[in-house]
Amino acid sequence: MVDEKENKQELNLENKEEKELELVTKEMLIGEVVQKHREAAFVMMQYGLHCIGCAVSAFESVEEGCLAHGMDEETVDKIIDEINKLIREESNDKKIEKS
Repeated sequence: MVDEKENKQELNLENKEEKELELVTKEMLIGEVVQKHREAAFVMMQYGLHCIGCAVSAFESVEEGCLAHGMDEETVDKIIDEINKLIREESNDKKIEKS
């Protein structure tokens, strides 16, 4: 019973931390993503999404930008996954520094 309760508490903590991380979604504006998460620019540039400094980035979602550059939905999902992986890693690094 105690183990089950501890597991639930750990899951709740992980879910809370995920929410606090402000992970990226494909619906978010490119400019917003780069402003909040500078490391996202690196991932986008690797995929040829060079519009991070473009005026359109303030009005275009990550998905819209990717599709406009001929990428498919699978690639959009890969980009989002890679960006969120970097965000999580950076968050974990900060936690370790605080310890």
